[in-house]
Amino acid sequence: MNKRQLKKNEKKYIPIIADEAILLTMTEDEQKRAFENYMMYRKKYAYRKKYKDLKNAKPLLYFYSLGNSGRQFSEKLGKRARKGYSAIGTQALDEKTRSLLEEAYISRPEADRNTN
Repeated sequence: MNKRQLKKNEKKYIPIIADEAILLTMTEDEQKRAFENYMMYRKKYAYRKKYKDLKNAKPLLYFYSLGNSGRQFSEKLGKRARKGYSAIGTQALDEKTRSLLEEAYISRPEADRNTN
């Protein structure tokens, strides 16, 4: 594609407001993966073919997922806040993580489970 076509194609996307503060805690590899995920999200949800759809659409919001250091920090904070029984839930796509969270919930004492 030449320059004119690229510029014209860029105008067919709804603006996305991204929360970029989480990127500061990520390593370079995590930042690259996060940017690739952002571009996939942009391509899937923000592209509009018609001018009418572009002008009537509201800006989208995008939140990057936590990096390893941010996840470790939130786990430490959760353990201190809840006597070591906490399980921080994050959005995950694999079944292994889901089963680990369920096991952590089941292993908590009955009194703690009833307070939530």
